[in-house]
Amino acid sequence: MEERRTHPMGQGLVECSRWFLLLILITAVSLWGTTRPWTMNLIAIALLLDLLVFASGLVLIARKPRLPRWLILPLAGILLQGWIMALNAFPGPGGLRILLGRVPGHVSWLPASIDRCITIQTMMLVSGLLGAMSVSCDLASNRIWLLRLWRTIALTGTGMVFLGLAQRWTHAKAIFWNLYENAGEYFFGVYRYHANAGSLMNLTLPLLAGLSFLSLIDSHRKSERALWITATVATVAGSFVNVSRASSAITMLLCLAIIVAAGSRLACRRRGQSLAMIVIIAVTSLALLIPVTLSFGVEKSLHRWTHPGNRSAFWGGDRIRTAEAIVQSLLPRTGFFGSGPGTFEQSFSSVNLHRETPVAGRWDMAHDDYLQTLSEWGAIGSVFWALLIGGGILNALARFRHGTSMTLDVFNAAGILAMVGVLIHALVDFPLQIASIQLFTACIAGGLWGARNHGDAAGGTSGSLRLFRKPSVDSLKQSVVLPSGKRQIPP
Repeated sequence: MEERRTHPMGQGLVECSRWFLLLILITAVSLWGTTRPWTMNLIAIALLLDLLVFASGLVLIARKPRLPRWLILPLAGILLQGWIMALNAFPGPGGLRILLGRVPGHVSWLPASIDRCITIQTMMLVSGLLGAMSVSCDLASNRIWLLRLWRTIALTGTGMVFLGLAQRWTHAKAIFWNLYENAGEYFFGVYRYHANAGSLMNLTLPLLAGLSFLSLIDSHRKSERALWITATVATVAGSFVNVSRASSAITMLLCLAIIVAAGSRLACRRRGQSLAMIVIIAVTSLALLIPVTLSFGVEKSLHRWTHPGNRSAFWGGDRIRTAEAIVQSLLPRTGFFGSGPGTFEQSFSSVNLHRETPVAGRWDMAHDDYLQTLSEWGAIGSVFWALLIGGGILNALARFRHGTSMTLDVFNAAGILAMVGVLIHALVDFPLQIASIQLFTACIAGGLWGARNHGDAAGGTSGSLRLFRKPSVDSLKQSVVLPSGKRQIPP
């Protein structure tokens, strides 16, 4: 195969953008989960800068980003709708504009947001997140970079878990590097709100389990077994120590799905010895999980499950009335295009005040991401978001029928479970409104989309190498000349 010539600076920029994305993933969680306004702006700027570096590298090497055609449609649709609504909106607080028959804009026949400033800030973050998804999709065609992205997400989530367990162990009164702030009674890790911490654990648990599975069946990864198995057990324990009931319930469902998926995969391959080894390790891990969980204290979690007041607040009360207010009073006013990205609090508070029986309290989140997305983006934007997330899941499901590599199959299975977990949690809370969780979700979804592509070599320069397709006998007899001068058998 003839060596492909590339621009060295351009290739360096592409590599730099990938490393920078991994750094942003770690930073997004470290900065209090990107739950402060200034941290959201910082991460948005960093993601946009990373996208600029990535695009500059592609221009220099004269290569298009490796994005499936079906991914371009929702990406373009979301960006087009969001920025039109932002730039067409009038400046100033616009909570009362939602009460009009139609939200006014500079161009009357185009959709407009009710608040220009908020929507512009939100769209900067959304643009950065879509850029991160594009970079993840592009790098997922490279086996080495896919593993780097996978391990970075898993290790970052593990770090948050161990921080939360340390807080419980030391009976900390607040987040360690934020002692001056009252974080409440149920904070965990870097999050003041326990459900956000639980959602991040649900996202990383399947990825950790997948890495544990690979380390068990691959003799070349024996040195990683202790790390990934310990991290998986700690994450499950952390989910039960954390007081979020929704995340604990989802963790149990994920554990069951992981056991079934691992067992069926090994049964199909008829690896009896590996299956027996995994059963032994699973039983041993379960035996260790119970004392580990109890040692960090589960009194708060049990209290939230058993206290009658907490049960009534979880299953009914104001959340149900809020959902009714959104469906009955807000959604009929937002129409096909919504009130504008990031404007839920303003639109809901204005509509809520004019109801005969308004819901008490401040509601900056709907505690249901689907209803909040419908209110902010409308039916059109919600369809684009569904295509963006659902398309990645469907792409990963389709890959199982082609008999690809074990690494890719395990990543697809882990990614699907992670996405399903956060989508279930989004029914009863707002994990997809938190920037750090949004970033994790975007990168995982990008990896699932990118699995369809066939990427470059380890150096990232040979776009014709098909890393994830099962090689033929003839291809195994041929070697590939890499830019370094070494020869490599196509994987």
